[in-house]
Amino acid sequence: MANKITLKQFVAAQKEAAAAGAIIPGYLVELKADGELQAHSTGAGDINSLYIAKADDYIGKGIDEDYASGDQVRYEVGHNGEEYNMLLAVGESVTKDDLLESAGDGTLQADTGSAARLKAAETVDNSGGSEAVRIKVEVIK
Repeated sequence: MANKITLKQFVAAQKEAAAAGAIIPGYLVELKADGELQAHSTGAGDINSLYIAKADDYIGKGIDEDYASGDQVRYEVGHNGEEYNMLLAVGESVTKDDLLESAGDGTLQADTGSAARLKAAETVDNSGGSEAVRIKVEVIK
């Protein structure tokens, strides 16, 4: 897989905010009321704004180098048809075209019947994993 978070983009909608805690590039993130960015904290697909943390590559960091609390985090606003290199939660196994939702910790899980906004663009089995793994996803809404 590519060593970048944004794989296919139609609308460049990049923003920045200070991290409220550790953030891994590829996390689904959300803004807190105070304007800081954190890992998406609501599970079961409650995704109001589709924000994806990008790598700090403009200063030479890769997708596996986390942001620390207080760092300026660059993030993308996902749009229909765009593709991203995100993270699948521990214990999850999905096949290509399965719908995905927030796992409530910045990672993604298989859809449980909510209004999913993402789908798997590849098959990934992390059912026996001990940490989140990369997955290529497509924005569908």
